[in-house]
Amino acid sequence: MQGALAPSKFKESAQPLHLHITHTPPSAGEKPEDGSTAEAAVATDAGHVASISIQPTDFSTGSYGWKGNRRVNVELTNPETGHKETVAVMINVNATVVGSKSAKDPKADEAEAEEKEEAHEEAPQAAHEEAPQATHDTAPPEEK
Repeated sequence: MQGALAPSKFKESAQPLHLHITHTPPSAGEKPEDGSTAEAAVATDAGHVASISIQPTDFSTGSYGWKGNRRVNVELTNPETGHKETVAVMINVNATVVGSKSAKDPKADEAEAEEKEEAHEEAPQAAHEEAPQATHDTAPPEEK
């Protein structure tokens, strides 16, 4: 497995991901014999709850990946009455690329180094610039 992509490469190449939420457990590695697509499988899945598209994003932590959310209604059977009830559920998905927090853009590293160098060069120069002189008034305050 290779390291995480540079953030700029991720942004250029990442596409949305599409998730299907279902009550039906996945079939381990089985593909439909008829060559049908995932969309066709969803259409025939009696346990299908929702589909969610998650979009490429940068997280505030410095990592990148995909995120998305969707509010869905999930039907449950009340164990006491046997009646079907619907509950509203908010589904939030964050899919972080492993190692992306430490991934850097080579150009960003160069720019950051230049900024530090400029700040280092400007600091001594700023100290030599004229600072406002403090005045000390030694006269006693006027009495009223």
